[in-house]
Amino acid sequence: MGQTYERRSPNANSAAIKCERIENLPFDQTEIVVLEIVRWFILAFHVPERCAWMSAFQRSEVTFGKVEGALIAKSALDAVNAMRRVRRAGFNYCEPSSAECKVFITPDESCFISALHHARRGGRAPQSEAFQLCQGQDTSHFLNCLQILAGAIGRVGGTLH
Repeated sequence: MGQTYERRSPNANSAAIKCERIENLPFDQTEIVVLEIVRWFILAFHVPERCAWMSAFQRSEVTFGKVEGALIAKSALDAVNAMRRVRRAGFNYCEPSSAECKVFITPDESCFISALHHARRGGRAPQSEAFQLCQGQDTSHFLNCLQILAGAIGRVGGTLH
């Protein structure tokens, strides 16, 4: 097991969260960029006055190109919203603007990106991750949005600019 980092999430009440180093997980660079985009969107809901949604779109457009980046960011936002609609508890995330936090991933984030990882590769369906993220609620809309996100990434070949 790799190095873990215990931290308090901006979304947690008081419990510390065990985070793992992203480099110890099987995610590729494209998935790590999508993780950052997702973090910006989660932050935008948690602290609206920071207008973090703009950083999500900017990061996506810089990475994937103007048109494709906007599509990928919108698809990521749709997946986040589908999860948020059915999820009862908060979503623990790392602060996207923190260099220290950027190299770690929370269990919630890992579950989200793992679902995307499996959706992109077409092997095992990401039902177990979706069930966990949606906390036992209906996962169909989330899984549909995840497939759309995976397809949007596939259209750009998963390549980074």
